[in-house]
Amino acid sequence: MVFRLVKRILKNRTASPLVEEGILLSLTVVSLAVVLSLIVSLFGGIDNVMGGANEAMNSFFSSALRSLDDLVRQLNSLFTG
Repeated sequence: MVFRLVKRILKNRTASPLVEEGILLSLTVVSLAVVLSLIVSLFGGIDNVMGGANEAMNSFFSSALRSLDDLVRQLNSLFTG
């Protein structure tokens, strides 16, 4: 009796397209998650690069201003001293 039920279930393949669509849908979701994680990591890398460039520019300009200030003080002491 149990074997007949199992045979009948195995012969009934009407759910096969639903299973196939479910597998394809899950594969699509996983692929989308991978693509989104790549995009997020790319934006994170760009943010780090831009932050580093911003810090480098700030450091350069503060160093340049310090050097110019020292130059102006030395010229001022040369002409007034």
